[in-house]
Parts: sequence; structure tokens; C-alpha cells
Amino acid sequence: MIGLSACAGVPPRYDSVIGMTLLDATPLLPGDLSIYDLSTPLLDVEPSYDGGEPAGRWVIVAQCPDINAGAIGIVPIDDYAGVIKATAEDQGWNYTLLECAE
Repeated sequence: MIGLSACAGVPPRYDSVIGMTLLDATPLLPGDLSIYDLSTPLLDVEPSYDGGEPAGRWVIVAQCPDINAGAIGIVPIDDYAGVIKATAEDQGWNYTLLECAE
């Protein structure tokens, strides 16, 4: 994860959000962002994110920073460990987002 400084006039980089909670990343993300709960493909459990959950409970594991609207994939923070975490840090889950293929 890239540390962010409080330098005025330097916009935050969208490519630095993998591994951040949704709460921490929200100020760095575009407003027209698509958010996908990747619990089913990554954890084989039903997705539970409904937009109303506490944003601090979700960790970003996939992103598509080079498109206009943007997209991220999230999993519950309790599941962000082991292979899930290592693969996310290598950006290996990005393929799960349709926007990444465009």
C-alpha cells in the first residue's frame, strides 16, 4: 500500500486502494464507482454487501483504475488474509471485474 501525504494540490492516486477498507478509500475514489462484493467467487459464500453496511467492514481486493467510471471488488475484512490478501496485493483478483476487461 502506498502511503498518502497531506501535500496540498496533489490529488490522491486511485491505484493505491487495494488493501484499504472501503471507509478509508472512499475519499480517493470517483463518485460513479461500481462496487462488487466478491464473496461468492473468492470465498464461496453469499455476498452480503448492500451499500448500507459499515464501510470499515470491507477491504478492497480488486480495482480497475484505468477506466472512466471505475470499479472495485471487496470482501469482508475478516476474510482478508492468506491467499485472498496475497493475491489482492499482486492485483490478481482484478480479472473478476467486468470493467477490467473493457
